[in-house]
Amino acid sequence: MHNATAGSAGGALVSPDHSGRIDLDDVLADLDADRKGVFVLTQVLGLRYDEAAEVLGIPIGTVRSRVSRARHDLIEMMSDEVDQDVRRSS
Repeated sequence: MHNATAGSAGGALVSPDHSGRIDLDDVLADLDADRKGVFVLTQVLGLRYDEAAEVLGIPIGTVRSRVSRARHDLIEMMSDEVDQDVRRSS
């Protein structure tokens, strides 16, 4: 299990378990495989976009778009989780 400190997305603190931490494996499990691969290589492992492109054998522009889409998907998933938490506590 990988844990990461929850960050701020548009001013909202994302913390599904209210501890300030999220389970990275759970969050990444719902990402499309292509997006997850480039996201992990660049954002988790720290490869530069050109390095990830070389590793995966795809154009750098494809890496950029997949990372962008992965970020968007993750923000949406986190927002949905926060919305569900708010509804449950109401």
